[in-house]
Amino acid sequence: MDGFPEPVAAGRRRPWFRGVLPRAIGISILVLVLWRVGLSALVEQLGRLGFWSACLALGLSIPHLACKSERWRRMLHAAGIRVPVSHAFGAYLAGIAMGAFTPGRAGEFFRAWLPARRFGAPVAASLATVIADRVFDLAFLLLVSGLAAAWMWGHPASMALFFAALAAGFFFQRPAARWLHRLLSRLPLPKDGMQTFWDAWSESMRFWPLLALWTLAGYAFMNLQVYVMAWSMGVPIGFGELFLLFGLANTVALLPVSVLGLGTREAVLGMLFVARGYQQTQGVSLALAFFVIGSIPVVAAGAFWLLVQRSSDAPLVDGGTKT
Repeated sequence: MDGFPEPVAAGRRRPWFRGVLPRAIGISILVLVLWRVGLSALVEQLGRLGFWSACLALGLSIPHLACKSERWRRMLHAAGIRVPVSHAFGAYLAGIAMGAFTPGRAGEFFRAWLPARRFGAPVAASLATVIADRVFDLAFLLLVSGLAAAWMWGHPASMALFFAALAAGFFFQRPAARWLHRLLSRLPLPKDGMQTFWDAWSESMRFWPLLALWTLAGYAFMNLQVYVMAWSMGVPIGFGELFLLFGLANTVALLPVSVLGLGTREAVLGMLFVARGYQQTQGVSLALAFFVIGSIPVVAAGAFWLLVQRSSDAPLVDGGTKT
């Protein structure tokens, strides 16, 4: 089906409530947070966000996502898949749009089929780059979270978090490996798909220092978005401090209990602001403003790009992959 996975048979579909229940948890957390801070106080805080500051924050989404999509494009290139910069950027937005409505943002793996459909790339190789791309994001957020814990609660707490992360990695490495093999076995891959996957994984990770710099640049622009909004709303917080707090909140927001972290990010950032001597309303309003300005437009743009790609031209296979 043009490189896209076949639809799951009706008898194998999961019950609908498995997808709805996690979203209900996130919405419930958001309602509780809004009730605690007070809707009027939140509206007043958000009202301080100036129009031009909001436009600047929105515009910073472009370099933020351009850095991340370029990181992925370079992984694709290392795996032998040639993708133009513009297509990689649009596919990255489409992946975010798909991930917004799936548990744990699993829908982001959908963008592995976009180079396959458009340029005839091996699905296994493309999927390897997508997973590697997500690993860079997760590793960076965990690193920032560890630094935030060490800075806020001292070395004992950071060491406890470090050993907890090691224990989690030890206990969950086998389930994660089984999940990955199960995922690959369910995909319409050729017999040599597993070898293709691991070869692409190895090649895409070869230049990890450069990829780490692209990751740092992307998150620097994202946190600059938040800092611009904080400055406009009169929140007296430094860029470095906000970088650590927002990174820790974003790590918790990865839990599959909300849509793009809505609810969990507001709750965690509000608590972190209180722990640092700021107002809870300031943290909640910043997280909510980021969702409105930094997330919703990206999801809309990704969905629009995907619709245009699906209904426009035919696949371009010639020159799409390196032989």
